Amino acid sequence: MLQPNGKVYTCCEATSVDNSNSHLGDLQDLSIKEIWNTEKIKKIRLQLLSGQIPDQCKSCARLEAYGITSDRLRSNEMFKDSSQVIAKTSMSGEIDATELKSFDLRLSNVCNFACRSCNPEQSSKWAMDYQLLTGKFLSSPLTTRTFKNLAECDSFIEHNLCAERIFFAGGEPLLHAEHYQILNRLVQNDKTDCTLAYITNLSTLNLQKNYVIDYWKHFKNVELTISLDAIGKLGEYIRDGLNWNEFSNNIQQIKNEVPHVKLSVNITVSLLNLVDVPATVDYCLKELAIDSDSIILAPVTSPLVYRITLIPKGAKQKIATHLLKASENFPVSLKNQISGIVAYMLSADESDSWKLFLAHNKRIDQLRSQSFVTVSNLLNDIDN
Repeated sequence: MLQPNGKVYTCCEATSVDNSNSHLGDLQDLSIKEIWNTEKIKKIRLQLLSGQIPDQCKSCARLEAYGITSDRLRSNEMFKDSSQVIAKTSMSGEIDATELKSFDLRLSNVCNFACRSCNPEQSSKWAMDYQLLTGKFLSSPLTTRTFKNLAECDSFIEHNLCAERIFFAGGEPLLHAEHYQILNRLVQNDKTDCTLAYITNLSTLNLQKNYVIDYWKHFKNVELTISLDAIGKLGEYIRDGLNWNEFSNNIQQIKNEVPHVKLSVNITVSLLNLVDVPATVDYCLKELAIDSDSIILAPVTSPLVYRITLIPKGAKQKIATHLLKASENFPVSLKNQISGIVAYMLSADESDSWKLFLAHNKRIDQLRSQSFVTVSNLLNDIDN
């Protein structure tokens, strides 16, 4: 995975590893092919082949312990036909770079949202609030990009046209000029058999003259994962920058113009939306007609202040009962996910940090002239 700052990680979850040296390399110093066989990544391969769990995989392993389908399990399913690649791995953990078929590209932190659980490294819009919250000025640029310029981006894709799958995230990928540069290059080279995959806030479908739907019409396989944490006003509160009507119109536009695009939804479960998760899931099933297996519930593990394990112990059982009852009529896969969320909530007592959540969230409310109690019943549920 390429981060906006040029650092390369095994995946997005690995960026939260409590180790400043957890990245595999930096594009400022090494090429992708050089990073592909560094000592770090060879060690990780050997650990995985021997059944060990590397530090980079422990975040997912913890979620799996509560029955939650992690990014690791989803990736394992996606790349389950990898026996030939495994067979080609040397005793030292080295693999030929020609086997690099899938890229996770976070081309920039440019984003038009400042979601509550995000940060300035992943969203340029978060920078000002971060500085006001912490009193610290960011030492790095407010806007970061993986490549120094479009020419460097062009060179990268020119040398990796063998890619079978390219995953775009951000920031907001549909606002990145580099994203359209890559799509242009793929179309020009008749590489439209490549699968395009995204995580997007779906706030826009164009960047200047680039209309993304026109590009998607060239590609047979396009997978769009929509970040949606709640519906209506609560959704707009959590994902600051969201305009619910525009969002709804963009989904309809995609369904009308490129019906072959596969839609899924990722719901980041935090203190802010926990009690409203069933309503959001119900909306996805009935209004968006999203397949039940394409709705992903992902509990926040970082930052600490939004973890659902912070809920006061006395209120957890009431919320657990509400979630399980509200999901009784959901398809089995979603009932299991809700059960996993409940198990995770009950797995640890971090209620000593509950007041930290209240103070932190209130401070952001003040900065943004917003009010949590006007859009959520969580605090009433806990007080009562």
